[in-house]
Amino acid sequence: MMKCSQSVFEPRTVPMCSNFEDAGVAGAMCRLQARLHQLVDALVLPAWLWSLDFGHAVSACATQRDLPALFQAIASTTRALGGAADDSLASATTIVQTTAIARLRFGAMLEALAASAASAYVSPKDSPGGVRDCAALAALYYDSYCTAAWTSAHAEFLATIDDLLAGRAATDALVRDLMVPPPDLYTVTNLSYLTHLGPLSDRVASPRCCSKASQSLLAILARVTNAGSRGWETTLLSAAKDSEGAVRVCTQCVAVALTGMHPAIHPAARQSWRKRFVLLRALRMQTNHDFKELARKTPNAVKEAVRLHLAAVYALDGATLDAMRHTRQPTGQLGLPPLALPHSSLVAAMHRMADAGAFMLETRESATVAIQKHLLSEPRSRKKSRSLAAPRPSKHEAEPLSYCASWLGGRSGPLSATTRSVVQVVGGLLSAAYRSIYIPWWLHGNHHGYRASRLDSAQFAALHNRSAAHRMCTLMSDEDFWLAERAAVDAADASLLTVSGACALLKIRPSAHELPGVPCAASSRAVQEAEADVMNLCARDAALLIAFARIASLRASMLSYDLGEGTRSRQARALCQRLMLPLAPGEDACEAARARLPEHATVLYFCSECRRIVNAVQDNTGKEQPFNELGLSASMLAIDNDECCKAHMRCAKRSSAALRTAVALEAAAETLELEQLDPVAKPLLPSDLRPATIVATMCNPCKKRGGDGAVAAATATVAAAADPSLHEEAALRDSSSEVAKFRRDLKSCFEQGQEATSCGDVPLVRVPILGRVIRVCGSWYSLCSMCGTLARVTPASRFGGDICCLRCDFAMLAGKEAWEEMRNALPKPPAPSCRFCGKVEPENGAGMKWKCVPSPADTGGRNASVPPPLRVCWCAPLLFPFGLYAAGARVPGAHTLPFPPPLQVLPDALPVVACGRAQVHGHAQHLLALDRARAAHFWRGRRRPKRKQANLPRQSGRAASQATERGHKAEDSAHARHLQKQPQAAAQRRGRVRAAH
Repeated sequence: MMKCSQSVFEPRTVPMCSNFEDAGVAGAMCRLQARLHQLVDALVLPAWLWSLDFGHAVSACATQRDLPALFQAIASTTRALGGAADDSLASATTIVQTTAIARLRFGAMLEALAASAASAYVSPKDSPGGVRDCAALAALYYDSYCTAAWTSAHAEFLATIDDLLAGRAATDALVRDLMVPPPDLYTVTNLSYLTHLGPLSDRVASPRCCSKASQSLLAILARVTNAGSRGWETTLLSAAKDSEGAVRVCTQCVAVALTGMHPAIHPAARQSWRKRFVLLRALRMQTNHDFKELARKTPNAVKEAVRLHLAAVYALDGATLDAMRHTRQPTGQLGLPPLALPHSSLVAAMHRMADAGAFMLETRESATVAIQKHLLSEPRSRKKSRSLAAPRPSKHEAEPLSYCASWLGGRSGPLSATTRSVVQVVGGLLSAAYRSIYIPWWLHGNHHGYRASRLDSAQFAALHNRSAAHRMCTLMSDEDFWLAERAAVDAADASLLTVSGACALLKIRPSAHELPGVPCAASSRAVQEAEADVMNLCARDAALLIAFARIASLRASMLSYDLGEGTRSRQARALCQRLMLPLAPGEDACEAARARLPEHATVLYFCSECRRIVNAVQDNTGKEQPFNELGLSASMLAIDNDECCKAHMRCAKRSSAALRTAVALEAAAETLELEQLDPVAKPLLPSDLRPATIVATMCNPCKKRGGDGAVAAATATVAAAADPSLHEEAALRDSSSEVAKFRRDLKSCFEQGQEATSCGDVPLVRVPILGRVIRVCGSWYSLCSMCGTLARVTPASRFGGDICCLRCDFAMLAGKEAWEEMRNALPKPPAPSCRFCGKVEPENGAGMKWKCVPSPADTGGRNASVPPPLRVCWCAPLLFPFGLYAAGARVPGAHTLPFPPPLQVLPDALPVVACGRAQVHGHAQHLLALDRARAAHFWRGRRRPKRKQANLPRQSGRAASQATERGHKAEDSAHARHLQKQPQAAAQRRGRVRAAH
């Protein structure tokens, strides 16, 4: 049932705005009219000129008294505003065309008004960033774009009517019969009607949640916000090759940029509606080959066009854009009117793309050539100005537009590169404190020829308890610890707070003393400042902050969200139905599920050692089959040996190789007792605590190939073997892989427990999951609201508004009888029938199934109403491949192919019924010859299996070949006789197939 529902409710792409009302065209024209009335008070215009209801406008235009005077007033106002009034558009013979012309002229007038008003703020050649009133200029940019979309839509509407008339005299009845859709946002290509890529761009960080068909476009969205161009061209060409949808999206973006149908351009730099109309008609003829050439020669143009599309997507989601801007994400710079002015480099790129579009109209060149001549990136100069004493330009002084391809991104980077949470900062300081204790221990073991990769229980307690941070935290009072615990539990974003935010929550403040220690040059400046704030705290405040960070980290390791009372009751009813628990009238399903069902039905069991979900869980793996598993897997029941005899569940997985290795290393460390060995007389001490310096001090920096280094290493090794006193020199080793080993030893000893614990030694972690969604080990889990099974939750795991596993078993929920009734009630697809003999495949027949062969050229039967890629041809097992090859093939537009047809053209062949009796024998011989040729080709270069032969006298080579030929002729004759026995059946098959055609 779920599978059928998935096929019915398929996701679909929607535009960002569906009509003029969604795009805000009505408000834009109202604002421009208010500005127009401030300039020209005497101009009075009827309301049907800007009405969104085109039918109402046609009716109102029919009652308008003096249309020529209205046209004259609009034309004179357009000239006064600096625009070019077009007198060639005279009144048409039909009222529909007249209405569209009047509304087109009205839009052209408002475009001229917006261009003159925007030019008063800033010149088209200057950057808009230095304007004082940025909000007013951004509103003008967007109002001009909306008016341009209005004007171009009406121009396309008039051109469509002209094309359909085809020279005939236009009448109202004829135009009405053409049924041309009224002009709207969908009439012309513009930014607002492009595909809404918001849901897809949200999955850039989790591409596994998206389907395979959307991976190409998702890769483009992930690469387009990078400052550099590394990998962009490869990603673009790969998407152009693999995904037709990605090509369409990018082609529309480039068309929008070339025509200027977007708000990221100065209104005076946008071409007139006539030039836009011609350019849009020309860009319709662009093919996939043209786009691939454009992507190969000018990939930056596609990048800027896709960035413009992405900016329009984030303009609809202001909260996300503000969050990215606040966290210094590169996408935060993709502002777009009317919310904000666009980036100056984006404006410069769009101006040059518009110039490239005008160049295409003038010279009739392709888009690739035009963009190559205009979209040129200006290199950034790092040289200082010659005149250092020159005055600095004012903040609001106009700057010329300049385009740089690396304007988006840069070194600001994401939030993770600039700010760090208190959990990360405190974790780094605790690791540094432990490293200061562990490194002398590791050097001591290395001097004695032992690699300290695991600690026993005594060494673990000594090293961790002697850490300065640990000793400071043990001195904290219980009241302070409870204060940190309450603060970390109450704050929902405790693990995301910065050091300053955590200090403000705990009401502590760093002291103003000097920095205790030397900052690390390897870490970033933000990390150094955060560590300095922690180290400037007093001992009590530092211990309070460390306790807060530790509790916040534990709290963030397992997240749980309440899904509400409605979802909880639906999940409880589904559980009772799944486990066949009848409910009494008026009984609460949630209480019944908790009290009367097994505990594993409402509780998530999780092994803390092997990090495995023990419950039967539907994790979207395996075949697409209904999920009907119950209970716990690989677990055991443990009963305590006390008076209460309490029972709990434990994991029953066998010990892994990593656990056995850890146990062996701990036993070796306990046997060796490294702490009891005396220190060496002359230890090798590193100059600093960096891993490379430590390993370089302990290892011999010798060369691998010959030379003096190799000779010195060999000499040192021989001397150390001869003289035991030279143990230090004998411990010297090659440092090629010792750094990685040291890092691995440090990490394993820092993260290990007091002793290695197997899965069955500790109880399973129990988390109530009824009515909740829980994150464990990076994955979300919840109960299905339809069938009650535990399922891994992904963005697609929903049915309607509820969480669903999408593999519900109807037979398990309602019983096999109800499932049989539902299956019988569903419409069944017709059984496949052989295309050559017409025989229908038996429903429960034994033997081979009918063979399905792709047949794009077949137009008979069901294939007459199916697209060519989906056309298939069924063939009975006795006729495949005999019937397919012996039937002959016919390709549309070509002659009948000779028998046998080449294997390469069979997918494009048209199946034809078998020929008459006179050709059957010849076809059978050709068929057997083809089978022998294919067998010989298959065994070419391979070893044939040996056949068992009887003890017969040996024959010469000529006699053996003659015997083989006689055998082949006997097989051909037998097959021909078999076919000649059924001439009537062959005639009937021919008649049925021809009737199907």
